[in-house]
Amino acid sequence: MCSPNTITLVSTLTNRRIDVHIDSSDESKVVKACAFCKGKGTVPDPITGREKPCPADCDGGYNVFFGVVKPCGVCGGTGKKGKTLLNDPRKCPSCGGKGYKAF
Repeated sequence: MCSPNTITLVSTLTNRRIDVHIDSSDESKVVKACAFCKGKGTVPDPITGREKPCPADCDGGYNVFFGVVKPCGVCGGTGKKGKTLLNDPRKCPSCGGKGYKAF
């Protein structure tokens, strides 16, 4: 059973459950869906087509930020910047694929 300050996030693709505790004394904590994988936690492999872990190192498709959160100025909040030789999107070098940055 979750406490009133706990949010449970469940990835629809992997059915992975993550409990995020929100400390009411720290209102600067923000949970955002990963921009690179759109909250799934996985992305399709360009060669096999199978799902592989998100290269943005998000925890089940979600990222926790502290402070004021703004969309990344380099990728515009998409988490992607450029493409590989296989036309696979690369994660943004500025935000690491998360799409947002904390200030």
